[in-house]
Amino acid sequence: MWTNIFCAKKPCHSMYVSYRRHSYWDLTFKNDRPFFYIALLLLLVVLAVSFIFMKSKIGKFLNAVNGDEDATESLGIETFKTKLYAFQLSAMLCSIACAIYASYLSYISPLSIAGLDLSIKIGVIAIVGGVGTLFGPVIGAFIVIPLIELTSVLLGSAGGSQLLYGLLLVIIVLFKPKGVISLFMHKKNTSTEEDVNKENNDKSKMEINDGK
Repeated sequence: MWTNIFCAKKPCHSMYVSYRRHSYWDLTFKNDRPFFYIALLLLLVVLAVSFIFMKSKIGKFLNAVNGDEDATESLGIETFKTKLYAFQLSAMLCSIACAIYASYLSYISPLSIAGLDLSIKIGVIAIVGGVGTLFGPVIGAFIVIPLIELTSVLLGSAGGSQLLYGLLLVIIVLFKPKGVISLFMHKKNTSTEEDVNKENNDKSKMEINDGK
């Protein structure tokens, strides 16, 4: 399946995927439509795995490490092992996603799958959506990717995406450091506080009426 390209005359680090047949097992298709459903399925799997991990004991330990690593170590939690578990899980999910992405591109090189622009794009998506949240990167992708395409059309490919990355980071850091998802979380917390206050007021009224 994998074949070296342009390596006969000089050393190289690039490879391409030869589309020899229509096979779901080999991730070779006649068009790109199956990749959409594969990516959608992979997104659901990643969200499910992330949710289970966040609710697990290791996920709670990792949240504690993120809050205060020294205090977490004082409680007897092995912070290095906890961070190693998170690194292993993220590496596994990234390897699956990169394999599908490479098959979609039909070409593999360090710049195409691990270039600086792609790394910055992934980081900006997480920051814009909300780091450390389940649906934050999903929201960030729905915001950043269309803006990148629009910037490429209006400004061309010469530095347009880098300008957008910097602008988005400045806006998010200044106005919403916790990401766009904090807007929805704030509304949820506000509604919960209002319900609690309403319930306390009702209890107070009932106690006053009983006293009378």
